[in-house]
Amino acid sequence: MPILDVFNSTGDGQPSLSKWMKGLGFIAVTAVLGWEAYRGTLTDTMLIAYFAAVIADDQIGKRQNIHHDLEKKRINTVGDAITPPDGPRDGDISRQ
Repeated sequence: MPILDVFNSTGDGQPSLSKWMKGLGFIAVTAVLGWEAYRGTLTDTMLIAYFAAVIADDQIGKRQNIHHDLEKKRINTVGDAITPPDGPRDGDISRQ
């Protein structure tokens, strides 16, 4: 698996603009923090803000995945509840 595959969409395998932007932003901010640390001007506040942003981004991504999975389950459950056990009837527009 090439390293750049992490920037592809999981659905169709095409490059994902949001993943690329997130990755480039992470690299840029990390480089700035590294430069500030090298120069000796990195403050505690800046370092804490960086760690908070990285952790918050990870947690938001997890929450979005959980919400997406729950929404898919809810839609499937509602669809199954609408369809009678013996299958759709003539004139039934819920499953065509």
